[in-house]
Amino acid sequence: MSLLVLNVGVMAWEIYSSDHKIETASVDGAELVGSMVGSFAGEFAGSALGTAIAGTAVGAETAAAVASAVGLEVGAVTSGFICLTAVVSGFGVAIALGIAAAWLVTKIIEGGQHPSACCPYA
Repeated sequence: MSLLVLNVGVMAWEIYSSDHKIETASVDGAELVGSMVGSFAGEFAGSALGTAIAGTAVGAETAAAVASAVGLEVGAVTSGFICLTAVVSGFGVAIALGIAAAWLVTKIIEGGQHPSACCPYA
């Protein structure tokens, strides 16, 4: 929660100190929404992937080997693996979607120039 408050504070300061406030607000908002959506989608996909891998014979053998080496139950190792893949993929997809959303909004705003600047016959 504190990171979310810090993020909002940084966004507010960037918008306040920016020369182009609408552009900065649009890009920051799109980046935030893209990151949040990407985080949820990534965690969902990662948990599905982790569950699929853990359900295979190789995943079961690996979980058994790790469990015996660490001294934990196989179920705890499998659950830990599924959580780890969900978190890692959540971060990865959140970063990728946040960057893509910010890039897209920037390109849309940059493309809003006067028609004579891009099309001499307009």
